[in-house]
Amino acid sequence: MKNLLFFILLFGVLNLMGQENIEVKISKLAIDSEMQSAFVVEIPQANSKDAIKIWEDQLVPRNLFDTFKKLPKMEKEDKDKWYINGVVIDAVSPDTLSVFTRITTLKDRILFAASFKSENGFIGNDPSNTSLVERTSSYLRSYAIEAYRQAVQNELDGLEKDLKKMENDYSGYEKDNRKLNRKTTKIQSNLNTLVETNPLNSPATSATSEEQIKEIKKEEKALKKHSKQVDKNENKQDKLAREIKKKQDEIKDVKQKLRKIK
Repeated sequence: MKNLLFFILLFGVLNLMGQENIEVKISKLAIDSEMQSAFVVEIPQANSKDAIKIWEDQLVPRNLFDTFKKLPKMEKEDKDKWYINGVVIDAVSPDTLSVFTRITTLKDRILFAASFKSENGFIGNDPSNTSLVERTSSYLRSYAIEAYRQAVQNELDGLEKDLKKMENDYSGYEKDNRKLNRKTTKIQSNLNTLVETNPLNSPATSATSEEQIKEIKKEEKALKKHSKQVDKNENKQDKLAREIKKKQDEIKDVKQKLRKIK
């Protein structure tokens, strides 16, 4: 209950800072078992699944030569808690560390908390070691920025995928209309020929006249149907063009947001 209250209060403070402000805080939090120093940061738009994957990749960088090596692995302790042992973070300390992580999902963001334990205890418990605390904060902030950037990139990818589909649909209507217009031209030509050779305008049997009239009505019905479909497609295109413009504006805004992440 105390932990939940801590996160609620922390969220209220961080929310006032603005969504794009990535700032690491140090607080006492029981991520492992007892209350220890934890580095906490708000990451807008991120989700726990992607966040923990990016976190593990940063803690344990892998390359082609690591395929058959036994490297430290992130383990899930609870629905919102993970730990990993035996990692060395050069940017923080030469010591081997155990890292305990908790992720709390909030609206449109997560609260990411991590505790770093060495043989000398948890980083941050000794406030006099300001250099170590600063390096750890900087390391976590670089991670948070990357996680935020990836979340925004995912948003951008989704928008661009939607835009591509809209543009394909728009092109599809254009292609459909070209076919319909060709058919309409052909039907109109047939209709003109039928009218010109209508038995009503020249001596002919009654049976032939009725057959020609039926054919004329059939062609007129087809002409009306095709013209109606063209109008329907054009209306859909007009609506889609507005949606495409709106989507393009959204993409522009997200690209601008992506550039501002730092």
